[in-house]
This record gives sequence, C-alpha cells and structure tokens, in this order.
Amino acid sequence: MTEAQKNYVLALELSNTFWSACKAGATPDALGCIADRLQEHQAEALRFLRTLVRRFPSSVPILKLYASFAFDVLCNEPLGDEILDLAVRLGGGDGTQEKTADDGKSERSGHQSSVTGRSSDVFKVGGAESIFDGGVSGQSRDAASLTTISALRNSSRVALVLMFFAVVALTVMSGQFGATEAAIRNLMYQAGLMRRTSLDVINQARTLQLLILNSAAQTALVAQQKVLRTSATSLLNQLKASFFQTGSQVTSDIISHWAWLALPDRALTKLDVFLNPMETFQLLYLNGFEAGTAPTSSLTANRPSITWILANGLTDTYFGFLLKLVSVYQTAYAGFLANTFWTMETTALALGCVPIIALTVTVLPKWLTLRRELDEATKLFALIPPSVASTLAIEMKSKLDSLTDNATSEGVQDSSTTRGGHVAFQAKGAKSAPLATQLFKALVGSSLLSVAFVAAMALCTVLPFQYYSNRAALLNWPGIRISGTVWTYLGLRELYQLGLTVPTTLRESIAVGNEVQYWRTSVAAMTDMIVSLHASTLYGNASLGLERTFGVFTAADAVNFLPSCSDISNPQCYSLDQNIAYLHDLVTASLSANSVPNSTLSELSRLASTTGPLALQINAVRSIFSLAHEDSIQTLNVGSVWLLLGSLLGFGAMYITLRQQFNAVEDRIKRTRSILFQIPEEATNAIPVIRSYLRTGVLVATIFPVHEMTKSELEIEKEEQQRERELEEQQQQQQRFQRQQQQQQQPPLVVPDPHYDFKLAAIPETKPEIRASILSLNDLHGVHHSDDLVTSSKSSLDEAQEDVGMSTDFQSRMQDYISGVEPLDIIEKSPSFASP
Repeated sequence: MTEAQKNYVLALELSNTFWSACKAGATPDALGCIADRLQEHQAEALRFLRTLVRRFPSSVPILKLYASFAFDVLCNEPLGDEILDLAVRLGGGDGTQEKTADDGKSERSGHQSSVTGRSSDVFKVGGAESIFDGGVSGQSRDAASLTTISALRNSSRVALVLMFFAVVALTVMSGQFGATEAAIRNLMYQAGLMRRTSLDVINQARTLQLLILNSAAQTALVAQQKVLRTSATSLLNQLKASFFQTGSQVTSDIISHWAWLALPDRALTKLDVFLNPMETFQLLYLNGFEAGTAPTSSLTANRPSITWILANGLTDTYFGFLLKLVSVYQTAYAGFLANTFWTMETTALALGCVPIIALTVTVLPKWLTLRRELDEATKLFALIPPSVASTLAIEMKSKLDSLTDNATSEGVQDSSTTRGGHVAFQAKGAKSAPLATQLFKALVGSSLLSVAFVAAMALCTVLPFQYYSNRAALLNWPGIRISGTVWTYLGLRELYQLGLTVPTTLRESIAVGNEVQYWRTSVAAMTDMIVSLHASTLYGNASLGLERTFGVFTAADAVNFLPSCSDISNPQCYSLDQNIAYLHDLVTASLSANSVPNSTLSELSRLASTTGPLALQINAVRSIFSLAHEDSIQTLNVGSVWLLLGSLLGFGAMYITLRQQFNAVEDRIKRTRSILFQIPEEATNAIPVIRSYLRTGVLVATIFPVHEMTKSELEIEKEEQQRERELEEQQQQQQRFQRQQQQQQQPPLVVPDPHYDFKLAAIPETKPEIRASILSLNDLHGVHHSDDLVTSSKSSLDEAQEDVGMSTDFQSRMQDYISGVEPLDIIEKSPSFASP
C-alpha cells in the first residue's frame, strides 16, 4: 500500500497547503495551481486503491484506507460509509471507532447528505469504480455542473464520427464513379470498334460485288461471303455490347443520338426516308449477313442487299455519321467526368467545411461557456472566509499528522522530501496552460486534422478521373486513323474502278467526272485528317483533349519510331510514323498522277487490313495508352486505402486525445466541487454563491468578477474576524497559563515609585521622624536613594509586560504611574498586576 498511502499523504498535505494559502489570501490562480497538484495525487491515490481493492477484495486494512480516503480527500461520505460498512462486515465489530475517526465527517454530514445519494452500485466485492475520474458516485453529485462539458463532449464526438464517415463517403463515391467511368469508357471503345467493323462490312460487300462483276470463281465468291458474314456478325455483337444493356452507363445524350434520324436511305431514292443510327447498323448487319449467306448461284452485282450497303455506305455522309457517333460518346464521357469532378470537389469542399462550421457554430459557444464556468469556479475560492480556511487547514494538518504517524509506524517511507518538492513548486507559482485553452487547442487541432483527411482523400479520389480523361481521349481519337485508312483505301479503289470505266455518252462522262472529283476530294481530306490526328497524338491537342505522348510513353515511342525489323527499306518493317508518312505519299502520288496504280492499291489494301501492320501498330499503341498513368492511378488508389486506414487511426487518436482533455476538464470541475464540499454547511449557507453552486451545479455569472461586499457580507466578514481574534486570544491565554505555571515559585513583582524618593529629598534633615516614615514606605515599595532605581524599575516593568501579557490600556497606565501617578492607586486598580 506504499504508493496509495504516499499519494494519500500528499493529497492531505496539499489540502492543508491549499487551505493555508486560502487563509493567507492567495490569488485564485495560485489556489487553482495548488488544487491541480492536489487533483493529480487524488487521481493517483484512487488508481492505486482501486488496483489494491481488485487484487485484495477482502483486505480490511485496504478497505479502511479506502474509506478514510473517501472521507478525507474525496469528501464523499456515502461512499466512505459503504466501504467502511463492508470492512466492518469482513473484519467483525460494529465499526463505531472507525466511523468516528474522521473529525471533520460529523461537521459536514448534514451538508453532504443534502447533495449526494447512496452509491450502492459503486463498490462491489472484487472491484471498485472510480468516483473521481468519471465514476458513478461522483457523477450523480456533479451531474448538473457537468452539463456544458457533456454537451461539448457529445458535439465533438458526433463531429468526429461524421467526419470519419465523410472520408468513407468520399471513398465509396470514388468507387462508384470509377465503375461508371469504366463502363462509359468501354461504351466509347465499343463505338470505335463498331465504326471500324461497319466500314469493314462495306469494304467486304464492295469486294464481293467486284468479284461478281469480274466473274470470279465460285470458290473465291464463297470465301468472300464468309468474310462478309463474319464482319456482319461482329457488327451485331458490338451493337449489343454497346447498346442492348441495362444500367445508368447509357446517358440521355447517347439515347437521343441513337434515336436521331441522321441518314437518308439512299437505296430508296423515290421515298424520303431517314434512318437513325440504330436502324442503320441493324440494316447494315442484316444486309451484310444476307449477302454473306445467299447461294452463290443467286449472287448478282445488283443484289438488293449489296446495293443497299454500297448506296448508303460509300458516302461522306456515312463517314461523318460515324465520326459524329464517336464524338457523342466522347462528349458524354467528358460530361460525366466534368460532373464527377464537380460533385467530388463540391462534396469534398462541403465536408471540409463541416468541422470548421461545427467549430465556430456549435463548439465555440459551448467552449466559451465552459471557459467562463471554469474561471468562475476557480474564483469561488476567493470567497471562502479566512476563518473557515484556517479551521480546515488545522483539520487537514491533524489528519495529515495522524496518517503520517500511522504510515511511519507501518514502515511506509516518509514523503517529506516529496512534499518539500511540491511546496517549492507552489512557491515558484509554475503552472501549465489553462485546461480550457488546452481543450480548445485539441478541438482546433482535431478540426484541422479532419479537414486535412478530407482534402487528402479528395485528392486521392478526384485525380484518377483526370488521368482517366486523358486515357480515354488517347484511346478514342487515335483509333480513327484505322477507320480513315480503310476509307482512304475505299476511295482510291473507287478512283481505280472509275479509271477503268469508258463513258459512251456525254452524260456518263459528266457523271464519271463528278464522281472522280468527289472521291479525290474525299480521299485528300481523309489523308490530311489521318496525318493531323497522328501529329496530335504525338504532340498533343487541347481541343481534342489529347495530351503529349512523345517523350512521355517510352513504349509508345518505340512503336511510333522504331522499325519492326532490320530492313529499313522494306515497307513491311516500317514503324507507325513511317507507315503514316508512307500512306500520305502513296495517296499524294496517286492524286497527282490522276491515276491509281495497281501496286498502290495493293499497298493500301495491306495497310487498311484489320490484321495489317498499320492496324496492329495502332492497336499496340492504344494498348499502351490504355495503361496511361497507371502507376499514378494505382498509387492514388493505394494511397486512398492507406488514407482510409490512417483516418480510422487518426480519428481514433483524436477521440482519445479529446477524451483525455474532456476528462481532465471534468476532473477539474469535480475537484473544485470536492474542495468546496469540505466547507462546513453553516459556512456555505453564509455564502449564497457557493451554496447555490454545490446544490444546483449552476454558477451565477453576474457575481464575477468578485463585486464589492454588501452590508450583510461585511457583517459576516466582521463576525469571522472576531471569531478569528477570539481563537487567537484563546491560544495566547493557553500560552500564558503555561508560563504562569512555570513562574509560580518566583516572588511577586514589586514596581518601585520614584516619587517617594523625590519626596524624601525635599524633607529637611531637621525632621528626622518624617524622613524615617518615608524611608520605611520607600523600602516597602523598593525605592532607594540611587538614580538607577528608575531604570531598573522600567526594565522590570518591561519583563512583567512580556510575561503576564498585559493589555495596551494597562501598559499605558503603568507608564503614567512611572511618570508621576500615585503608585498605590495604580496597583490597587490593577488586580491582574498584583497576581502575575
């Protein structure tokens, strides 16, 4: 029990120091500093006692020590009674001696019973609950005074929980938006595949028609039908993947575009019929599949299915429709990202403002109220009368001496050295920052840390969408180079066929000339677009949302600029950049010569093939772009996971820190009330402010700072001073009585009268009988004819004043006597002087 007893002793000593300082008129800050140290040792002693009770629940000495601690330090009489009763039941006896051991208990019993209740559930055999540090017993007594701190604690707890769920909400939102982004990006990718596949269906249908016109062998026709049928089937599958599905990925803009009547049906020239994209792709599939499955013997160049495909597909309108389709998906994707950015940023900003708003609107007013209550509660110490403080200091000193003697007799180390350290500490007046300030700093720190967590999570969840946007643009626009190459090949092949046509009439000649001009313009524009898109892919284009890839993606640069084999003169070994330049040179040469050589057409067919080198290189680059910024995205994703875990730990640490601060403030309030509960009830009744605070837990703000004392308060103060003087006089009388006992054997003090010596000198020698009478009287009073007698008399008088303790009035009369008043008259009127 050494540690428990040591802290118990230190708590009592600091209680004595507190009341002594209060008696001496110390400032509220100095008293609060002492009370803080007292609180520390109260908490330590209580912690050790609780540990001892849990380990030794049937130890009577421990229970008695705990009961004494509850009486003397905690001022919780119901708890002390209960523990003492248990100790009596375990140890036998009626417990009368123990219950009367505390001198101050009976004095405060009525006051304690009026403000506290029984706490039968506080202490149980085998364990104890803390009544000082958030326990049940003190909680009921101090519930009203803890209203503000409880409200502030609840507000802070709710704010922390909300901020943690805000971080979780950002994570969940990011996950949902990420899934939607991937779905829309996949739709855009499918739209690009659909664009190339539809062009391939047109190309294969035109190839089948040319074979029919050239009377190709049946085996060649069957093989071409199979290729056409495969392309048509692929178009249907891509159409299903792109549109025939449920979910929110298909936006209203995409649905509106699919229902837009964009294309006139050129196969029905006599009817004004327009087709929407859905109908166009469905009819393209149906006609391509029909031509691919028709019997070879029934195939003709003018078969309706082939005619419909070529009439509607081999036009600039159709290619513009394909570009518009992909652009709609790109616009929908960009709109989704913009909305996502706005939603995430707005949500993060709103969630980041929550702790600031909560701090200024909810927490700050409660904290200001709490700080005022703490300051006002500390100022209550200044209202305690010095006489009451003196009585309590004497009482605590008595308890301290008794407990120290018991501890010394039981072999417990004396704590005088430690006590001296505390006294030195108090003498320096050192103290830490006010609890209210520490709590406010913790609240502000928690708010700023919450904002930091939200901002960091917003950064980790929003930035990936920027990378996704750049990635989608790189997947979309560069893919048009494949479609443009296919269209260029179709145009040059039409020019080649037109070059083989020999018009027989002027009308036919004009028609052929117009069609040649149309295809020359279309092919030239398409070639320029391919070259422009290639340059934009390499060096960036803000209008298309393309970022610079040259020098950024090393793997893509290798495909773009490094030959695929060592024979750099062989077109089969060209890099992607060389193939784009080779395509441009072939088209430019053909258009300049107004003829398309067969070798050029063969090279273009190779480049336009879906399995050709150009398509493979573009797909390889797009695969690299599909993983663009993957390292950064993965870093952010991993960072968001770790940040979520860190926020859980961080908010847990903030909760623990705030809980410690709130507990410290609660302990301060309970400590203040515990000290005030030591004041006797009759004294608190004379101080309405303290009486109201102890009974209701509410502080009256209008009394602070301490105002001038009223008439009734002055009278109370005078009575207290009178009682203090009476107490001091009683102590002095006791000291005088002790001195009198020591001086009983000494002869009575005789005070000489120099006036009789003066009278003797004035009588002539001729009257011996009168001089003899005066000499006899002088001898009676100790007067002789020496001048030193007066000095001797004064010295004896001073000693008599010190020993007997004469009053000021009597001392004045003695001085008058020495100065010339009749000695017998003085002595007869002063009986206290006659009996020293």
